[in-house]
Order: sequence, then C-alpha cells, then structure tokens
Amino acid sequence: MPEIEIPAVDGAIIDEFGRTFVVVDGMPLQLVLSPDEMRAWAVRLIETADRLDAHALRVADDAIQKARVH
Repeated sequence: MPEIEIPAVDGAIIDEFGRTFVVVDGMPLQLVLSPDEMRAWAVRLIETADRLDAHALRVADDAIQKARVH
C-alpha cells in the first residue's frame, strides 16, 4: 500500500486510488462509505446547515427587535 501524505492539521484527504480519509490528531481514518451513502450524508449535512442558518437568522432578528424596543 503506497504511503499517503498526512496533513499536519485535522481535515480530509483523498489518496491516488480515490480512497477518502479523515485526519484526526494526525491519524488518518479511512471512510468506508459507498458513494450513495456519502451523498446521503452530504444531503443531511446541508439540510442541517440550512436549519441552523435559519435558526441563527431568527435569533438575530429577535435580538434586533428587542434592541429596538429597549
């Protein structure tokens, strides 16, 4: 198995064979999800980010309204 270059910081890497690794504390952990599973997780992450963004906007709007009243 060829060596992969491990980044010094946490993140993700893809080797020359298309294998995906998540690097945590300098240790590469291979992701063994199928492409369909990865897409499904990506969709869930995007949906979660959208919900969090909408919630943050509501909280900010509420704070602005309260600041105007006081």
